[in-house]
Amino acid sequence: MPVNRLCFCIFINTLFFLCCIAETQPIILSELALAPNYLGTQVSIIRSNTSELPESINREAYAAIDRARNALVQIQNKDGTWTTDENRKTVLPALALIDGTNPSIFYTNEFCNAISAAKKWLNENSNTAWSIYDTKEAAIILNLLTIAQQSESVPSVAIEHLKNISSQNLQKLDPIGKYFLILALAQYNKLSTENFDTIIREQSKIKETNLLPISMIGISRLMRAKTETPSNDAKAYLRFLANKLQLGYHNPSPGTEDVLTPQLGFLTMIFASSFTNRQLALDTTLFPYDWRNHLANRIIASQIYCTETGAPYWSGEATAQLRSTYNSLEATTLAIITLSNLAN
Repeated sequence: MPVNRLCFCIFINTLFFLCCIAETQPIILSELALAPNYLGTQVSIIRSNTSELPESINREAYAAIDRARNALVQIQNKDGTWTTDENRKTVLPALALIDGTNPSIFYTNEFCNAISAAKKWLNENSNTAWSIYDTKEAAIILNLLTIAQQSESVPSVAIEHLKNISSQNLQKLDPIGKYFLILALAQYNKLSTENFDTIIREQSKIKETNLLPISMIGISRLMRAKTETPSNDAKAYLRFLANKLQLGYHNPSPGTEDVLTPQLGFLTMIFASSFTNRQLALDTTLFPYDWRNHLANRIIASQIYCTETGAPYWSGEATAQLRSTYNSLEATTLAIITLSNLAN
């Protein structure tokens, strides 16, 4: 390893350890474990066997990420949480502060505070009845603690809460909540085929204009199949998304509403990344080979600015909202994660 790189790595690790020294156990991040493998029982990094973004798009992606991260930490509470306009607290934005296998060197303190808040939430709420919002937050927390290699601090009752979720409550979870739920259960080897089947059964209830459930069904089918060769129905879902998102050489057709939201962009990245470059190259009807360029461009272009403060953020709604609503915090977090994984 070159001396400069070795010194840099030592500096990063030392800095991160110092910010977490108050913890009983230091936080050591694993790989960004936000994408499942085909078996649905382990997690793996998203970016592998993928093409790189052009330098111009890459620079714009990092600029958008930096602007949004800085805005996020500006509204973080001292206890490590974020408070929404709905008067709820969440640690979801902490997932946006990670670069590859480490928290961003500029936000290590903020990340450590969020980890402490996540542990506190589990300790205080694991033995109580959970709402749908609580279930989603718990799934997010389990993923966050797994990334930080703090899974041993998760109470077993919290895992059982998620494992024993009823089909009715699973259906009530939004697609992003479903994704974090199945990923959290996979990390603890508690994922059942019934979880996938419940999600897949939603196919008969969705409308073609609602692409989030469709992308979640496609991901579920890939994980349910337990094979590295995507099935024909999974390919069909990917073709459908490519058509609806118009991820090609041009922007969406004039006069048509852009259906891409940060939430959909995140799940689309997860879904499309499950297909190798070779699979996409051999079947040109599946997805544009350079889909990463187009997806990154569209997400960068959709960054907006708060009308009150001028802070940059993303919104999952057609009309811009204040940046501190839960939807905006989620959209901003997922947009950052998506761009981070698309960027080189």
